[in-house]
Amino acid sequence: MEYEDFELMVGPSVRGTHHLRVVHSPDGEPEGTLVWPFDRQALATRLEAFDIARRAPARGVAPGLSRLPGRAHSQSPTGTTRAEAMETVEGFGRELFDLLMPEAIGRCYNRSAAIAKERGKGLRLRLRIEAPNLAALPWEFIFDRSTRPGAYLGLSPLTPITRYLQVERPPGRMHVEPPLRILGMVALPNDLQRLAASRERGQMETAIKHLTDTNHVKLDWVEGGTRRDLQRKLRPNEGPWHVFHFIGHGAFDEESGEGLLVMTDDEGNSDPVSATTVAGLLGGHPTLRMAVFNSCEGSLGDPDDAFSSTAAIVVRQGLPAVVAMQYEITDRAAIEFSRAFYDWLADKYPVDMAVTEARKAILNHWDQNTVEWGTPVLHMRAPDGELFEIDVPSAVFQPKGEAAPAPAQPDPTPGVPSMDDLISHVLPESSRDKEQVRRGLITLRKKVKRFWVDGALASMLERSPLIELELELLRAAVASPFGDEPSGSVEILPPDQKIADVFDEEGGSLLILGEPGAGKTTTLLALCSELLKRVEGQPELPVPIVVNLIGWAGQPLDEWLAAELSSKYTIPKRITRRCLSDRRLLPLMDGLDEVGAATREACVGAINHFAAGDLSIGAVVSSRYKEYTELASRLRLNSAVRLRQLTREQVAEHVRERGPRLEGLRDVLRRDSALQIEARSPLMLGIMERAYSDLPPGQLDAGGAETAEARRQHILDTYVDRMFQRQGEGVRSV
Repeated sequence: MEYEDFELMVGPSVRGTHHLRVVHSPDGEPEGTLVWPFDRQALATRLEAFDIARRAPARGVAPGLSRLPGRAHSQSPTGTTRAEAMETVEGFGRELFDLLMPEAIGRCYNRSAAIAKERGKGLRLRLRIEAPNLAALPWEFIFDRSTRPGAYLGLSPLTPITRYLQVERPPGRMHVEPPLRILGMVALPNDLQRLAASRERGQMETAIKHLTDTNHVKLDWVEGGTRRDLQRKLRPNEGPWHVFHFIGHGAFDEESGEGLLVMTDDEGNSDPVSATTVAGLLGGHPTLRMAVFNSCEGSLGDPDDAFSSTAAIVVRQGLPAVVAMQYEITDRAAIEFSRAFYDWLADKYPVDMAVTEARKAILNHWDQNTVEWGTPVLHMRAPDGELFEIDVPSAVFQPKGEAAPAPAQPDPTPGVPSMDDLISHVLPESSRDKEQVRRGLITLRKKVKRFWVDGALASMLERSPLIELELELLRAAVASPFGDEPSGSVEILPPDQKIADVFDEEGGSLLILGEPGAGKTTTLLALCSELLKRVEGQPELPVPIVVNLIGWAGQPLDEWLAAELSSKYTIPKRITRRCLSDRRLLPLMDGLDEVGAATREACVGAINHFAAGDLSIGAVVSSRYKEYTELASRLRLNSAVRLRQLTREQVAEHVRERGPRLEGLRDVLRRDSALQIEARSPLMLGIMERAYSDLPPGQLDAGGAETAEARRQHILDTYVDRMFQRQGEGVRSV
């Protein structure tokens, strides 16, 4: 369905009134005034009605964490029945509608709805609530009495409601070829009320089984409940993930003025993780487009800060959309929500429409006798709600190599060949296979570029200083595939020589070595980027594919590659096997050092066996220098390069070019030899730059750390603290 937008901004309070302005609508941009009519007791009475009308038991708030007064834990008035509470909720919904739609704005809204209907569209209500004292109200229960019969706007796909956060550059749609990939996480601390611990994952899996069985959705889980477990799963070589789904406890902490999720620490007890920290964890995965926080109070914020809830902070920090819960939600409602929401989302509907349909699913489950449908709240900065551009799987491949069922045809006329006979005659089986391989290579090339080049490489270049690394040629580091003895000399290459130039000169078979943080993966992906450009102009060239060797488990490399490509790139195995056997792929294998020490030698043997199959194609492998040189065997590749560390002169020049902002770092580097060594790693120099920017020399002490390892840890700790601090300042400054 398509929508017209009715965008309404509610300004901060000025002497008890709020300025209203229609920012955009099909019928003009009138203004008005909202006069707050409720005192504290009147508001509390209305909010208490929600507790009675909602079902229990619900997901609890973590004990010891503060919350806004008058919310879901208030006791219901004695003698108030559910029916009376439902009437109060509806009445409050009418009052909220009237507050937002006074006079000229109300007329504009009604005319906009009529215009949208004439155009065959719905009318999306985008609320930009900049008044902190109003942001926590349940606007999802707005009730329009002008319709016959009256209706909650949040329950109609014709009138979806979103909490809209205006940004300079709204996110566009992301091209996604099914399945839609969900990363789930369950955090159940031992010291808090147990949610349905043994059932949580199973309930989620059951809720969307119809989608996973048909490959519309793939659900994977974070193994563990700590923030470190989540960070590990969000590495660039994992996924790609499109949605993060958290199941557990949540709260709003009045002391910090910020929402939070409760994860676990190493002992399994509660670890409150602030919304700013959550945003930092999620923001590093390039394909992640939205989060669902299936925990209570994810949408609850500070009465003095309109953008302090967990959901608002995560959206402000960059995620296009977040669905959060403004109250506790029952297990049954959570299941109903997940089932319907992902069903509609995977079927290519806008996220706000998917939320609306999920609300209806909750309502319908209890035969209208609940208001729990209003618990999910959508915070969004995507203007049209369309986060994904999802391709149909059969556009490229048939699942499991089976042909799509043909439409029913009338009985053939005797003596007249059928259409299948004609196709088989014109396009024999071998040609059909070639056409599928051709399509598969095009799709694979696009996916490699999208995730590894446009995603991971771009992110790496943004975080690290842009200093050209010098390369040295180490032919003795490999065993020549031709049997001759490689040169033992070390050749320092010209500063302007790129990795793609070395790849060409060394015959397209190369080992990339370097120290931790030297930029091995960045260099590998830079080579991938250049090779992809060549393939676009010369389709007959092999397509570069990036894989991480940490997943290798002892099988022949061609079998592992076929399975890895099928899993990571969602390419059918029969296509990947054909591409590999025809040598249409060029493997770029990252992280030989990440293979377990017990099997690393065997991995080298598997790579050598694979590369020996056709010397004209070759392969590229990256590894830490130390771990590789400790091996007894050598890779049979044409040559090897080692990324040289930054020189002290390069480091000094880089810091000097940054000017006064790095004056403190420049001073401490001049005095601290251990930090000078650390700074020669591009990764550590980038971390230092972010950790110590704008700090005077006196604040850059290492906290009494005497060893190099202690200094390094101090740098990392300072970096983490500064990043979270800046993210928090960014939220407050919006």
